[in-house]
Amino acid sequence: MSVFPLPLSNNFKLFNYRFPSGPFVDYKVLWPAQFVKDNSTIGAEHVFILKNSINEFMHCIWRWDSREPELLQKKFWKSCFKEELHTSVSNRYLFTAHSLNLLLPYVPHTLHRKWQKSKTNQRDDAFVVSTFSGYFDLGVFDQTKKRFDRFPGWQKKVLKNPLNEYVTYLATKQNQEVPINFGIKLKDLKPEAKKKLDEACAVIHAVFPNFCLEIPTQRM
Repeated sequence: MSVFPLPLSNNFKLFNYRFPSGPFVDYKVLWPAQFVKDNSTIGAEHVFILKNSINEFMHCIWRWDSREPELLQKKFWKSCFKEELHTSVSNRYLFTAHSLNLLLPYVPHTLHRKWQKSKTNQRDDAFVVSTFSGYFDLGVFDQTKKRFDRFPGWQKKVLKNPLNEYVTYLATKQNQEVPINFGIKLKDLKPEAKKKLDEACAVIHAVFPNFCLEIPTQRM
């Protein structure tokens, strides 16, 4: 057994917590840490380690006012990890915490590769996010997104909701002439007039699905 370099948190009740949704869906917490509070300096005590079913590890931080963690970016590595504490050649530490035997990586793979001058290449999303965070939406790491979603920016013509034209038409149509005489009771409408009314109702409810009316009560 070895000693794990990260400090043990009193937040261990989150051990084995599995995320039901979000960017870390189906990941579980194997190393709970402290939540990051406002204006606090991120350090080793804030490093969460997550793992999924195919043995991919993620180093994260979790802000106190957020429902889910975020990847620990490269800019925080220096304040969270110390090279002199990293003694494992494989970046895996077998140790005991709360009577549990755990096998966890101390640092993100890219940092371990640098320190140990290893040629082993593994997936490291934290390094990718840190390098390209200014160039794309970090939501690409959200595993709930469909793999083959259409990207309209690559199409010759912009994709849009066809109902938008009807919304604009209804909003700008100012003709005050109504094709139905509201002085006639519904039961007395001719079939062609009743059909126009039904079609108008169908259009309104299709364009405005949340449209509703308060039915007036009749005084006895």
